[in-house]
Amino acid sequence: MPRTLSYALAAIGFAMLLAAHNRAADSVPTPKASTESSGAAAYGLWPIYDQSLKNAKYIDLTHTLTPSIPVWKGFGPSTFGPALGAFTGRSQHLNISALIHNQMFKS
Repeated sequence: MPRTLSYALAAIGFAMLLAAHNRAADSVPTPKASTESSGAAAYGLWPIYDQSLKNAKYIDLTHTLTPSIPVWKGFGPSTFGPALGAFTGRSQHLNISALIHNQMFKS
């Protein structure tokens, strides 16, 4: 599919989505001041939070990135090193002192 056709279809899809959102927003009544003790609005996502998520138990599934972190064998072993510049391919070092100095003495 030519790139211009892809862009045109994406623009049409976005315009349709925007139009549907505007129609839906026009049909939703404006929330009135809540008299509930929690102060949550009568419309929107607050009722879902109050009913389902407020008392839920959450499990942290994040992992600390280390060289020994288990990965899918198709990825190969993890390798760590300094960040490389996208254009130069050289190591990029962050000089915190220079950043702080530049922020403090900006003219």
